[in-house]
Amino acid sequence: MDAIDLIFLVLTIFIAFRLYNTFGQKNELEDTNETLQKLQQRLQSTGVSKKSPLLTAEKQIRQADPKFTPTRFLDGAQKAYEIIIQSFVKGDMDSLKNLVAPGLYENYENIIKDRAKKKQTVDLPFFRLVRAEIDKIEVVKSKAKIHVLFKSEQTQIIKGPKGKIIEGDPDELSQIEEIWVFDRSVKSSNPNWQLVEIKPVEND
Repeated sequence: MDAIDLIFLVLTIFIAFRLYNTFGQKNELEDTNETLQKLQQRLQSTGVSKKSPLLTAEKQIRQADPKFTPTRFLDGAQKAYEIIIQSFVKGDMDSLKNLVAPGLYENYENIIKDRAKKKQTVDLPFFRLVRAEIDKIEVVKSKAKIHVLFKSEQTQIIKGPKGKIIEGDPDELSQIEEIWVFDRSVKSSNPNWQLVEIKPVEND
């Protein structure tokens, strides 16, 4: 998925603009209802009531921000996921800064600067998003957090100063499962969500 830096920059700006619209604009009622039905079906299949905290929190967000819909949020979260991974691989800290909360951004920045200091580069020969779904929604006062389960297939390698692979295998496909947590103030005029935490999936 590598591209000429200029093309990547243009694409990043375009997708970032799309993200602004994605997270901020009102979606069709049919899309909202369809997503809520899927959430209800998933919860019911595991024996959870329709009055579960997940659906209750989603309604709380919509009460505070009528423009919010799960469908449009999830679409934007998937785009953010891909942009953040690509930006991290390329060391594009400006793009990361727009989508990642300060605390997490600092971690990314330290790793990118360390790579640059060691003259290491990262390649992502293969990347495919397999699955994305809302796992949990929390609302505390005006602060909303949405946990999204991402499953992807990636081939990531790190090269040293002379271009020799020092970590990873170009022929190995890794299955990545993570929970990404996005948050925002639902009372804020800024419709953008930021990534605040990445954590592993807890298997029962």
